[in-house]
Amino acid sequence: MKLSKQEQILIGGIAIFVIGFSYYQFIIKPHHAKNEELHSFYATITAEKEEYDQIIATMQEHKDDHQKKATSVDKKTKQYYSAYEQEQIIIDLNNLLSKQKLTGGLTFSQLGTSGVVSATSSFLVPGLGSVDQLLEQYNLNKEAAENNETLSEKVLPEQSGSSTSEGDTVEQSDEMTTDSTNTEEEEVVTTSQFVQQVTVGITVDGPYKQVQEFIKSIETFEKRMIVSNSEIRALNDTNVSASLSVEIYIIPDVMSEIAVWGLTGEYGKDLPFSATSSVFTQNGVQADENKRDFVVNVKSAHSDLSSVMIGRADDTEKTSYLVSEKTGDHKATMTFAKREDTYTYEYTLGDEHYPESVEVFVPNSEYIIVDLVSEARIDTRDSTTLSIDIKNTTDRKVVVFVRNDDLEAPRITVNGDNDQVIIVKQ
Repeated sequence: MKLSKQEQILIGGIAIFVIGFSYYQFIIKPHHAKNEELHSFYATITAEKEEYDQIIATMQEHKDDHQKKATSVDKKTKQYYSAYEQEQIIIDLNNLLSKQKLTGGLTFSQLGTSGVVSATSSFLVPGLGSVDQLLEQYNLNKEAAENNETLSEKVLPEQSGSSTSEGDTVEQSDEMTTDSTNTEEEEVVTTSQFVQQVTVGITVDGPYKQVQEFIKSIETFEKRMIVSNSEIRALNDTNVSASLSVEIYIIPDVMSEIAVWGLTGEYGKDLPFSATSSVFTQNGVQADENKRDFVVNVKSAHSDLSSVMIGRADDTEKTSYLVSEKTGDHKATMTFAKREDTYTYEYTLGDEHYPESVEVFVPNSEYIIVDLVSEARIDTRDSTTLSIDIKNTTDRKVVVFVRNDDLEAPRITVNGDNDQVIIVKQ
């Protein structure tokens, strides 16, 4: 069938329309929607970028402001103890006693929480019942009586025109006094600053002047100490006995995490009632864990300390420590060797290794002592363990103390040559 020219033109137009509509519907329109979405996303990202740019621009300013506030808070809290360290308080008070050549006894209350009391609040804001105000009221009443004036006309001149009896006036004055007293007391006592507080009872005997100087030294000490109660009685013509209650407040220091109070050395022991708890004697081998060369700690996930720590026992800076914060199973190795007249060591914890090169050490005894300290498991989810392989090629035996490990499910497994490595479980 032969189409006419008009029919061909019509069919061609329809075909062009269908193709154009399809192209717009299935190609241009989706791309246009995607383009709009990208424009919207770009606008959002640009707005966020501008916001972050503003934050970055003011970051140093905020940092400086934070530093100023932290410094200000630190300056104000410096006068308080940053942690409840009874040893430090005893040392400070003992130094104050020693300066006055006095001796005394100390008792500590339970650590509690209370409001901070100003050392001078009772003097700056006296209650209405103070001696000065009682004397002032007495003089006022005396003057009113001499001038035949009523008390109300003197105390409350704005009410002088009212016809009240003397008894009514005195009653009004008492009511006013009561209200003022309550207001004054609230100003002194009410506080929103609650901190840790401990009360130290101090008993001291000595010459009155020295005891007095001791009390002053407490009140002016660099750390805030408030003498809340004191009782002094005479012993003879020159000496007195004083009992003091001293309140001490503890506010954490925002600028430092730990307070160093100047004592060195190790104190106490794990089993205080056993004189030989730290000595192992067997088959001619007598090793003392107090002469340990290396330490290994294995803790639960609930502990404040790391899960596993390995290091030199005499390393106070802990530069030789390998530490893992992860829970679960850990693997470690320790290798001891002898080169000519020196002893060397190296150990690994997971993928970490120490030292980077050969490092020598001198054993603290005729043995190489490794002290492994563990603890009982908290619950079934407490999964921290350590498997440690020890290799010893020296002429000294390695004695490994394993202490405080869980009896039912031990955390620590020690693998080593039975001839060169002795394992002692305590």
